[in-house]
Amino acid sequence: KKKDVQWRRGGGGPVMNLNARAALLSGPPGIGKTTMARMAALACGYEPMEFNASDNRGKAMIETLAKGLGSNHMLVSSGGTLSLNSGTKQVHPMFAAAAAKGQQKAPTQPQSSHHHQRACAIFDEVDGLSGGDRGGSQAMIQMIKKSHIPVICICNDRMSQKVRGIANSCLDLKVNRPAKNVIAQRLISIARAEGITVDTQAAEYLVEQTGNDIRQSLNLLQMQAKTTKSLTFNDMQAAIKTGGKDSQGMDSHFDVARKLLNPRDRNKMTINERLEGFFVDFDMMPLLIHENYLCAMDAKQPPGNFQKAAESIAEADTISRSVRERGNWNLLPHLGVASALYPSFCCHGWQARPNFPAWLGKNSSFNKNRRLMSEFHVVTAVFTSASGKQQRMTDYMDLLYTKALSPLVKAKASDPGSVKGAVEDTLEVMKCYGLPQEMLLENMTSLRLQSQPNLYARIEPRVKTALTRQCNASGPQLHVAVSRTKGGGGGGANAGAAGEEDGAMEGTAAAKEEPGLPGDDDAEEN
Repeated sequence: KKKDVQWRRGGGGPVMNLNARAALLSGPPGIGKTTMARMAALACGYEPMEFNASDNRGKAMIETLAKGLGSNHMLVSSGGTLSLNSGTKQVHPMFAAAAAKGQQKAPTQPQSSHHHQRACAIFDEVDGLSGGDRGGSQAMIQMIKKSHIPVICICNDRMSQKVRGIANSCLDLKVNRPAKNVIAQRLISIARAEGITVDTQAAEYLVEQTGNDIRQSLNLLQMQAKTTKSLTFNDMQAAIKTGGKDSQGMDSHFDVARKLLNPRDRNKMTINERLEGFFVDFDMMPLLIHENYLCAMDAKQPPGNFQKAAESIAEADTISRSVRERGNWNLLPHLGVASALYPSFCCHGWQARPNFPAWLGKNSSFNKNRRLMSEFHVVTAVFTSASGKQQRMTDYMDLLYTKALSPLVKAKASDPGSVKGAVEDTLEVMKCYGLPQEMLLENMTSLRLQSQPNLYARIEPRVKTALTRQCNASGPQLHVAVSRTKGGGGGGANAGAAGEEDGAMEGTAAAKEEPGLPGDDDAEEN
């Protein structure tokens, strides 16, 4: 029976996929996601079968698992050995190995006789599917849709591309880090049970330095228990210096940018710690600082700080070009100082959450427009002598766009004769310059400025349909630009007789020869 689903207000889908056949646990590492999944399976009467990154999780293995495991029972014996009972079917060795591994980690209960128990498949680290697990993600999705046993998937990075497809078929459960004092009190109780005395301040400091990582905190506590039975705050500080967790792995580039831009957090960091924060992501940090340093400026601070920060960022651009174009990677520390450390040092305001760099979106649009302009130049190179950049900067492209689409804008859909004449005029312009319909309606339209009118949007739908029908009937036109150089190689007659200047262009009609255009036999020199 399906459960009632609560839907979002105003549409947009359900709040939670309660009728999913699998669950997805996502959260930072070391907070007990795998233990939580195993305990939930045992509490519901299932035997957990765990498959992590050390197992083969390719397409073939997942499909084999889906065929056999859904209808199988696990045979649990009092001696702790496990096997699978599937009737007359032959059980794959992977099932028995995974079942034995699950039983060794968490035995259910001591029993004197064999009994059957259903299995629960736990796929750990699904965001870590590597090249050796090719096709495993899609096979896992198909298994979830057809499986008759509970399936639990676990990941660290919920936004990973490998997890998005699986998440659509699962009940999405996000696990947050427990509070610092909760973990500290639990560590103290565990240490007391082991005969070790731990101060409250020492326990909280341990949790804070490990980023609320329960697993790392227990590992460090166990390591210290080998040498002492009493841990104070000073003892814990000395232990963290030698076996603590790397702080670079706990903070994202947004967290580092926020600390650098806020004086209260920045003053607690040494120069080396700030530079280590820059190396968390040395590609994004300069962009984040450049995007947010003005927002973090206090209105009461000296105006010269604006100038100093801007000049430092400009010098960082010069260093960055030397690093990337000339390979001077030894300049990366200098790049970190000029692009992140010094501009943030000039800020005396407060920034709650750094804004995402707008440069990334602008750069994406720039690359797209450059690609469209290059495609336009390749198509029109047979008939024009200007480069793509010159065509755009000299309004050559705008004039051609207006000349080609103006007849269609003026055409009235109610007058068939007007539509036919407008389509013929537009096709004549397109043929003269070798423009396909996609180039005219997509590339040239996308390259228009926001202040320029969009003529294609003004064309009536019936006129657009008539143009498309006529373009499809006329067939594709292919034009090739051949560059010949003086004294070029090759033993052909044309190559030996070539006397044109470097870069001379010759037009040929490869798909269909058009009137007024030279063919292969009567090619004229430009």
